Parts: sequence; structure tokens; C-alpha cells
Amino acid sequence: LLFFAKVRRESLADLNLGFVRRKTQTGFTYFINNHGEEAFAGRVPLQSGTASAAIFNPMNNTSGLADYNTAKAGSLEVYIRLNPGESVIVKTFNSVAEGKPYLYYNPDAMPAEIPGTWKIAFTEGGPSLPGGSDLTELVSWTEYSDQAAKDFSGTAKYSISFPGPKAKADAWRIDLGEVLESASVTLNGNDMGSLTGPEFQLIIGKKQLKKKNTLEIKVSNLMANRIAYMDRNGIPWKKFYNVNFAARLRQNTRDGVFDASSWQPAESGLIGPVTVTPKKAVRQ
Repeated sequence: LLFFAKVRRESLADLNLGFVRRKTQTGFTYFINNHGEEAFAGRVPLQSGTASAAIFNPMNNTSGLADYNTAKAGSLEVYIRLNPGESVIVKTFNSVAEGKPYLYYNPDAMPAEIPGTWKIAFTEGGPSLPGGSDLTELVSWTEYSDQAAKDFSGTAKYSISFPGPKAKADAWRIDLGEVLESASVTLNGNDMGSLTGPEFQLIIGKKQLKKKNTLEIKVSNLMANRIAYMDRNGIPWKKFYNVNFAARLRQNTRDGVFDASSWQPAESGLIGPVTVTPKKAVRQ
């Protein structure tokens, strides 16, 4: 039926990429996601029959004209890099679009861990806010001696001041390392974006690192620790109407319903290491 309707098959599905395509007045809009476990880099054929394309990254608010060419079959081949779980929006145009290029970056040196002492302050969540502290080593906040930290589900702010790298670069990659479970990043008072994993990296402009810098990372964990706390203390939270809240595992059952009182604290927070890497701009 698609053949007789003259709908061209999107061969990008063969690249283990997921996508949604919508037609617009000026071309097509593609939402493309790498749902594989390996990073993807290469030219992606788009069966849109259009003349040019631009790329938008909604997670870090970057955009630019895509590196593209027209294949013999009439498809538009767009160069894309996607880490596992990463998505971009590709917009195609019936005419040749103009603008600044969408840049990718290769590492120009080895990563360097950000030196210094971190400060952590718990800002939002419960059942109560643990006390803040200074950290010479990043570990799960459930390893703190404070019982309130072991029971806590919510958000903590990590902050550190550090000198800017002496090396020159076209851009810099800040890698948060291991994060449990999501993070939002602020550098020198500027919002750098939100990160949901599985990789917690962002590219920043070469002028965004100063001689002296302040990095703030707000990390939110899952609700597991607070749910376990509530079940251990008999606090009702299963406030649902006409829902069969059965447990999948036998050890999570009490009186025939789900119960998490036996759960051990789930690791939470910024585990790191947090590194900075100089990057060199490239176009394919």
C-alpha cells in the first residue's frame, strides 16, 4: 500500500535509529533518536526529497545548518552524531537554507578532572533535608553517616570553584561522569542545560570558561529511598482508586500488596569524576 501510494521508505531505520517524521509547509521535520547501546556517527539518508537541512538539539539549545549532500536516489544525506539515548531534531527545506553550520567536536587532549572541594546542599525533597557538607571525594549521598541522607529523595546542589584550563580549544566538554539520576548544570551563572543520561556530557563555547569559574550541578535521584522510608514508618502513599497494587517480587509484599520497607538505600547523587576536555571543531 505504501508503494502504490508512492511513499518512500525511510532507510534510516536500518541504522538502528528511531524516528518520527512530520511534513511541514517548507519541508519535513524529523525527530531522530539513538536507542542503541553504541554511539552513532555517519550520514543518515532522509527520504524527504528536499534541498537542505538544519539540526536542532533541544537539550542544550544548539542549532545550525547540517552538513548534507544529495544522493543519487534523491535522498538527502545528513551527517549526525548521537550518543546512546541522545536525540536531535532535523528540519529539511525545499530550498537551500543559509546560516551558521552545526558543529561537532573531537577531543584535542585527555580529560582533566576538576580539582578542589565540592560543596553539597540539599535544596528540595524529603522526608527532611539533610545537612550540607564539604566533599573532597564525590560519593553517593546514601554513604553519608546522616540517616536523613539515606532516606532522602529529591534534589541536591553541588558547587565548586576552579581555575580555567590553560590550553586553547574551540570548545570544551564537561563530563559529569556517573550521575544518579538526572542533572541540570549552571556555569558562571549561565544555564547550560539538563542531562538525563545515559551519558552526562555537554559542550560549551570556548569563551564560557573564564580564569575563575563556578560550576553548579543540581542532581535529583529517584523516589525509591523516600518510598522505603514511608513504608518502614507506616506512612500511606498508595493513594490510588481502584488500582491493583500487587508486588512483582515476593520480598516486596506485605499483606498482599506492594511494600518497600526492606529496600536498602539506592545510590544517589553526583558520583563523578567531573572532567573538562578541550575540543576541536570539525565538519565532515
